[in-house]
Amino acid sequence: MPYLKVKGFVIREVPVGYADRIINILTADHGLITASARGARRTRSALLMSTQIFSLSNFEIFINKGHYRVNSAELIEAFLSLHQDIDRLVCAAHLAEVLLDCTRDAMAQPELYHLWAYTMQALQTRDDPMAVTHIAQLRMMAEIGFAPRSNTCVICGNELQANPLFSIQSCGTVCTASACRNLAIDARVLSSGVLECLKHSLTAPFPRLYNVRLGSAVRSDFFCLSTAYLSHQMEKAYTRLNMLTDLQASGQA
Repeated sequence: MPYLKVKGFVIREVPVGYADRIINILTADHGLITASARGARRTRSALLMSTQIFSLSNFEIFINKGHYRVNSAELIEAFLSLHQDIDRLVCAAHLAEVLLDCTRDAMAQPELYHLWAYTMQALQTRDDPMAVTHIAQLRMMAEIGFAPRSNTCVICGNELQANPLFSIQSCGTVCTASACRNLAIDARVLSSGVLECLKHSLTAPFPRLYNVRLGSAVRSDFFCLSTAYLSHQMEKAYTRLNMLTDLQASGQA
């Protein structure tokens, strides 16, 4: 029976039967792997922590007739602080959903793997996990070829002048020429702060990707742009982050 040795992040875990799990493992060289982990939910199982969601582990996986089964695993990092903070946990769960929508089984996507590694560290340590989340999801769009235009007008291709706009439907920045504005009917004014944050999210090297501090106005507008752009590109409404909004609203009531 052939086997595979890989290092990867557990992106999703699904309980099966009395004590088993099905897990999705993000790897650098083999893309997304779906594998069963027998008995992994038992309290004394050697696979309990190493197959838990968000864990980074070294896996030995048996392959039989196209089915993958975890034979053994060595935990590298459990990212326990994500499980101990509701804001960070919800942000991580949301990004895991987006990542799963961006990946393909058994197709290597090393840039997504490395992006996820930096994102997990940032979610653990940065003061603003929501900012990390919105930067990360825009960068995921860029890594799979869905980056919005941010340096020139998406309609005419000319360089941007003062007071550019952004169109979700047209997927990028729009200049102030009347003809372009008429074609991008959903375009809205984009502040310089939001534009710089957008450019940073799309192009900054991973080690510097989350080295940002957002003022309240920029933060709010950037989050709205990020949310709308993600939903438009993926043709899906992501709802997990709404939980944090609802919790904040109830706390202020």
